Amino acid sequence: MKNAVPDYWQRRDMLKELLAFLAESKDIDTMPHWRQCAEMASHLYTLVDNDRV
Repeated sequence: MKNAVPDYWQRRDMLKELLAFLAESKDIDTMPHWRQCAEMASHLYTLVDNDRV
């Protein structure tokens, strides 16, 4: 992600908010087609959150 997102370190909080929002879609019963994407967003959130310099 560091290579794909310009200004990664400045946008990191925004990325975490977006990934958290997407991860929450796994609990919406009417959106089962998003479950796998939501799980991946949850994993990415953890990686971004634990990323340190």
